Amino acid sequence: LIKIIFSVNFDSGDKFMAFAIALSSHFATRFALPQSSLSSQQKVLSSGLPLRSSFLPSVKALRRLDCGQSSRNFQASRKVFSITMKEAVQTNKAPAAVGPYSQAIKTKDTVYVSGCLGLVPSTGDFESTTDVEIQTKQALENMKAIVEAAGSSMDKVVKTTILLKDINDFAKVNAIYATYFPSVPPARSTFAVAALPKAGLIEIEAIALL
Repeated sequence: LIKIIFSVNFDSGDKFMAFAIALSSHFATRFALPQSSLSSQQKVLSSGLPLRSSFLPSVKALRRLDCGQSSRNFQASRKVFSITMKEAVQTNKAPAAVGPYSQAIKTKDTVYVSGCLGLVPSTGDFESTTDVEIQTKQALENMKAIVEAAGSSMDKVVKTTILLKDINDFAKVNAIYATYFPSVPPARSTFAVAALPKAGLIEIEAIALL
């Protein structure tokens, strides 16, 4: 039991203790120990209900662990407890990041897309420095490429944020934006800002489901 507990990495003491309680409940269930010998927390866990909704797996998941399995199989089983994994998304179909950030970050079921400027991927420059409609379309095309590279799609975008150099461009931007979200458009916030990177006229970020 000690060997198994210390084979799993945790980023806080609370998660370590939660896992230890869950595992002990599993063994109590497996070897038919009387319920009277379990703590109240263990009884909750043995019923499959999590102590903390953000972490604990059910006992059913724990039963997949076997003390006699190979190290390779055990390492695979550890994935059950992974809650902090993230993956950078990168595609040549969108402009490279212009700073120390990723085009997007993908987690278990969500994609977080960094702000997209209307830069042409092949040149890294604007097709027009004065036409907000051209920049808006290119920004949305860049966002679409990143979302799809992450394994999602525009119809799975649930939230966007638009930053405008000039709030008077709002109507022009809306007309183009609407063509990319024809059905059930995502939630959105729009702000006017003093300036944008590379003197852009618009920047759009997004959150999408996988």
